[in-house]
Amino acid sequence: MNKFIKFAVVAVMAVFATQTAQAQLLKNLLGGASSSTEVAAETKSSAYSSGQTSGAALKALYSQYKADGKNLNMNNMQNMLNLASLATNVQGLKTADSDYKKEFVKGLILGSTNLVTNNNSTSVLSSLTNFAKMDLSSLINAESLTEKAESAAKNAITSILTTASETKKIEDKNTNIKIENAAEIASSVSSLLNLFK
Repeated sequence: MNKFIKFAVVAVMAVFATQTAQAQLLKNLLGGASSSTEVAAETKSSAYSSGQTSGAALKALYSQYKADGKNLNMNNMQNMLNLASLATNVQGLKTADSDYKKEFVKGLILGSTNLVTNNNSTSVLSSLTNFAKMDLSSLINAESLTEKAESAAKNAITSILTTASETKKIEDKNTNIKIENAAEIASSVSSLLNLFK
């Protein structure tokens, strides 16, 4: 399977998982849960899930960062989708209590497949908390990112089906994304990625 198609499928699944966890938490907070214990359990589950998704995004960003010579390419669609996932999933850190942070870190370690460890988790968590406090609205508005990724994936699938016997590079000229404070975001995430050796 084409690497781009695999990535598009993973990205769409990550967005769906994030939205599902957030929707369940919101439902419980608005009265769907019958007790404060259930709400606390859902908050822990949400923190863990957000941490796990953030860890996976960090791992993918770090892999690409290394491949690009320790440069965060803000024109790379894969990086943009991972940044959108990261930005969305760290929002809970803005006002998180220690229980939330503990669960988030557990998920972060698992999701990053141990890129984040117990030894570096405090520094990573601090960097992610600072990242969450930035203006990430252009990244969090993932609808356009998701739509463009889905469009590119559909184009890729159509192209593969049309030209099944030949290999060709698939480019979608409409995948350029404007991020309002891209330099600030790139600097913050690059500093975070430099924590990993």
